[in-house]
Amino acid sequence: MALLERTRAASPAPAEGVLERPLQALDLEEVWDKIVATVLWIETAAGTDHYLRQIDVPGVDTKFIEQHLCALAHLPTRCRHRRGRRERDHLSDTV
Repeated sequence: MALLERTRAASPAPAEGVLERPLQALDLEEVWDKIVATVLWIETAAGTDHYLRQIDVPGVDTKFIEQHLCALAHLPTRCRHRRGRRERDHLSDTV
């Protein structure tokens, strides 16, 4: 399954990021599913008392997040614009 199709199947919002930065997504294809899963975890944890170090995505830890911070910082912004101010502010503090 193509990268864009896999991303759309997981969530439409990160798929918009693939369309905006396709070369970045292709460069990260090996770990792309983990990046999308991380973005979705951040979206789910928004507004809760979770810390990024508590991430519950297989194969993802704080080192992974640091290594892929640019991609992670870009994709949640695609999701954030759909959220309220409170959640958006929390995500900004998180990533």
